Amino acid sequence: MKVTVDLTDMLKMGANARSFLRRVPMIINARLVKESQMARSRHRYQNRTRRLQQSTFTMGPVTYGNDATVSEFGARMPYAGFVEARGFQDLAGHASKAAADIANILIDGARGA
Repeated sequence: MKVTVDLTDMLKMGANARSFLRRVPMIINARLVKESQMARSRHRYQNRTRRLQQSTFTMGPVTYGNDATVSEFGARMPYAGFVEARGFQDLAGHASKAAADIANILIDGARGA
C-alpha cells in the first residue's frame, strides 16, 4: 500500500514565509522612519537652531541575530540626553511605540504568510 501526501500547500506556505522574511527589514525601517519624523515634529523644546531636530535619526536594522534585529533610533547632538531627561523630547517613548507597532505588524504578517 502506498500513502501519498500532498505537500503543495505546505511548500506554498514556506515560500510565502520566505517572501515575508525578506520584507521584514523594509517593514522595520519604514516604521522607524515614520516614528523619527513624528519625533522631529512633536517635541516640547524651543527649536532655535534646528540642529537637535535635524539630528533625530533612525538606522535599521543594523544587526541581525538568531532571533532578533537591532535598529538605532535617537538624536546625534551631544545635548540630546539632557533635553530628553528634562522632558522636552520623548525619543524613548517614540522608540517604544515603534517597537510595539513593528511587533504587531510582524505578527499579523506572519499569520498571513
